[in-house]
Formats: sequence, structure tokens, C-alpha cells
Amino acid sequence: MKKAVVILLILVALGATAFGFGYVPLRLEPGTRAVLFSKTSGWSDRVFEAGQFAWAWELLIPTNATLYVFSDEPRQVRIESRSVLPSADVYAQYIDGQPDFTQRVTLRVRYRLAAEGLRELVPSGLRPDGVDDWYQDTDAAIQTRVLQIVGQEVSNSADSDTPLTSAALTSVVQERLADRMPEITVIALSVDAFELPDVELYRQARDTFRAVQMARREALASAARELATAQASNDARIGNLERYGQVLTDYPVLLDYLEIAAQNNSDPLDLTQLQALGAAGQP
Repeated sequence: MKKAVVILLILVALGATAFGFGYVPLRLEPGTRAVLFSKTSGWSDRVFEAGQFAWAWELLIPTNATLYVFSDEPRQVRIESRSVLPSADVYAQYIDGQPDFTQRVTLRVRYRLAAEGLRELVPSGLRPDGVDDWYQDTDAAIQTRVLQIVGQEVSNSADSDTPLTSAALTSVVQERLADRMPEITVIALSVDAFELPDVELYRQARDTFRAVQMARREALASAARELATAQASNDARIGNLERYGQVLTDYPVLLDYLEIAAQNNSDPLDLTQLQALGAAGQP
């Protein structure tokens, strides 16, 4: 009986030891997550989190498995967006007072590396000692994308009947970040400053500018037509003079005739009809 009890205790101790070796949370500090790689099974599809029950038999074999542990601490990025509406500097000249069409928006994005991101990035080479560089690159990528989103939304608001609000902008930014950067999880997104230009005044300035440009184009087209008509008339006169000159060159005796006709105020050859005929060929 005692022997059976001893064997049972030994088995329990061995089982507890095996369980302890394979119980992942014992290897993780609070606020951390890990991805497991083993020589026997390769990369695990699961992301292990501190405090959550998880057991991996691969850890029972010495030197077989490695846990790559990452901090779960959130990170924060502050983005300041300052830009003007399209062609605002040009349009502002057509409104009294030279209004300012500049938008100023400041946002804070609080995020962390998503579990899906760990599953994809760690097998691709991300390691705990390189995660700071990854976060710096991600901070820059978030800033670039948020600036693009804010600029586009503010620009679109100039042609929309629905005014852009900070809540609407926050929703759009969070949705597009989730769509374009699935490797991160946005925990919170807040707006610290939200100043938009008067879009109604901007539209008035833009419409005035377009009206002025259209009037200028019409005036230039009208002037071009008048110039073309005058040029055609001049070309016709020059053509007539060239033909008269050629006739006088071929028949120099006509010079004497014209001189006599002018002196006697007579035109027996009726050359005035020839001049009238030449004039009729003009446009």
C-alpha cells in the first residue's frame, strides 16, 4: 500500500513537473505576449498572452522550443495636420479680406502590435531586440497615413453638403487605419485640436474664380475671332494689290492709260469695273 502511494506521489510530481515545463504563462511576465517556435512543429499559430491558460508540449523537450516574448505595452503617436484647401491661395484673392482656408487638426493614436501582426511578423524576422525599430517605422507610417486621410477628408468636405465633424473624422481615420494596417490594433483615437476653414466661403471664392476665368476665355475667343476676320480682310487686300501689280507688270502701257484717264477724268476701258470685281472677291 505504501509502495502504491509512493508511486502515485511520484507520478503526480512528474506530472506536475511536466505541466509546469509546458505551462506557457509561467514563462511570461505580466503585460507580455509570445510566439512559439519549435524544432518539432515549427511556428505555432497561437499568440500566447500572460495570464491566459496555455500549455505547449513542445516545451517539455529540452532545447526544442523558443518563446519570442514581446511587450504588450501600448504606444502613442501624435499627429499634427496643417494644410490649405486646393488652390486656396488663388481663390482667396477673389474674396474681400483675403480669408484663410487653412485646416489645423491634431490627433493622438494609441495602438499596439496586434496578435495577427505577431503571427505574421515574427516568422518573417521580427525579434524582441528589433521591435523598437519596428515601432519607429510604424509611427512614421501611421503619421503619413493619417495626414493623407485628414487632408483628403477636409478636401472632400469642400464639395459636400454634410459638414465634417471631429467625430466623423475620428471614425474615418480609425476605419481606414484598421483596413490599411491590419498588423496593429488601434486602442484609442482622440482629437486634441480641430479647426476647419469656412467651406461655404471657399466655394464662393472658387465659383467667383471660375466665373472670371470663363469670362476671360470668352473675351479671348471673341478677340481671336475679330483678329482672324481682320487678318483675312488684310490678306484679301494684299492679294488684290499683288494681282494689280502683276497686271501692270505684264502690261506697262496701262500705267500711261491710267495717268491719261486721271488727267481727263475719263475711263474708256471701264477699269473701274475691274476694281469693283477685285473688291467683290474680298471677304
